[in-house]
Formats: sequence, structure tokens, C-alpha cells
Amino acid sequence: MSYIKPTNGYITSFFAPARKHPKEGVVKAHQGVDIGSADDNRVWAAASGRVAQVGYSDTAGNFVLIRHSNGDTTSYSHLASTSVKYLQTVEQGQVIGKKGRTGSATGVHLHFEIVRGKYTDDFTKKRDPLLYFKDPLTEEQQGLLVKLGYKLDVDGYYGQEMKAAVTQYQKDRGLTADGYAGHATHAALKADVAKQVASDSKPASATSTLTLTFTSGTSRRLVETFIGSRAQQEIAIKMAIDQGYSEDWKTRDKEDGDLVGLIIAAAVELYKSL
Repeated sequence: MSYIKPTNGYITSFFAPARKHPKEGVVKAHQGVDIGSADDNRVWAAASGRVAQVGYSDTAGNFVLIRHSNGDTTSYSHLASTSVKYLQTVEQGQVIGKKGRTGSATGVHLHFEIVRGKYTDDFTKKRDPLLYFKDPLTEEQQGLLVKLGYKLDVDGYYGQEMKAAVTQYQKDRGLTADGYAGHATHAALKADVAKQVASDSKPASATSTLTLTFTSGTSRRLVETFIGSRAQQEIAIKMAIDQGYSEDWKTRDKEDGDLVGLIIAAAVELYKSL
């Protein structure tokens, strides 16, 4: 079964076997993921199914459980309000409520779980949701990281590879290295990519290249001496102009025996590149 991200917002807490609860202060398993507040705090069904329960508890606050055709159950907690009823059939993406901070919550967010089978508090029955839904926001962040030279797949899944890349970027940038690509990290990523694009778009300095072939060391040394002497360059340039050497100098005979021609040719090319 394919799941979708059940709401908008940044990931604020990962699925983990042990985490210190931010409100209760005790270490226990975090059996799902938390998705923070956003401009649009609607919550929708991660997959089609039937509502197995709508209720309230001191821990989860307002919650909704949905049972799916593959046997999984998804759980949506800390809702400010719910908009579905028990046994109601829902389609993937259908709005089922709105994010809130009911129950044991420190701020507005959605706590989302995927359970194998009927709902249970057994951590071994839980799936890491970030490995089961593609997140457009995560995909955008992965793309930014790749542009900055970090190695990872741009697939929209916030797995270990993504966590590692975000953590390394945060260390490199001097940010809090916690693996969460929240507001500050996302803003830094966009700013760094914008700087890189601006730098890459600067026009390269115009350069001219002259290739001369010598059949004797004497002629090569004469030209090398000329190139190293500004005074000789100025004299040669004047000679070139006086003798009519301009754009057509490239068609002139520049054989090794014609040292003056070689020097004038080099002078004209250098003059044009100044």
C-alpha cells in the first residue's frame, strides 16, 4: 500500500525506540513521527480505509484511527478537531481533522503512527512512517543538498541517508546538528544554493590564447624575452600597427625564420587581450 504525508509541515521528531518526552520528561519509545505546525494545518488520511475509532485520551488528545485494506492502522493524534465518524469510509487525501495541541503536547503538531494490524502500544508492531510516505518538502531539501555537493538520493523519503546528510550539512554550516531539516536549516539550504547559483552565473573573464610553434631555441627565447618585457611589447605593438598588422595578422606568414613576424603576431594578440 502506498501512503502519503498526512499533513503539511516540517518533521520535528523522529520515530525512535527511546526519546525523552518534551513535556513528561521521561524516556520512552516515540512510536511515530511528529509533523509541526504549518500555514495549512489540515490533516488528511494517509491512505484509503475505514475509521476504526474517533476519541480522546490524556496522552493523545483528540485522535483518529483508520484501518486499511493491507491490515495496517494509521493513527493521528493531538488534533484540534476531527471531521470523520466511526466506521466512516475515507479516501486517501480526505480531510479528517486539524492539527492541534490537545493531550500531552507542547505545541501544535500531528503525531502520526503506522501500526501493523490493529492499534497497539507495542513498539515492535510500529513502522517508521518516514520510510513509508514520500514527502515533497523532503524531496525539495534533498535536491538542495545535492546541489551543494552532498551525496544522497532525491526520493522524498526521510531515511537514514537523509538524516546523515542533513546532520553533516548542519555541522558544516555551524547549525544545531540534530538531523531535522526544519525552518532554519531549510532557509540556510536555500540561501546557500542561491549564492552558489549567483556565483556560477558570473561571466568568466575573457581570455585569449596564442599557440606558436618554434623550430629553434633562439626564436623561442626571443619571444619569451619579448613577453617578459613591457617596453618591448609596446615597441612591437607600434611596429605591428605601423606595418598594417590588424585582424589579418593571422593570415600572414609566421614561419620560424620571420622572428619579427612572430614577435609582432604575439604582440598583437597580447594587445587585443588587454
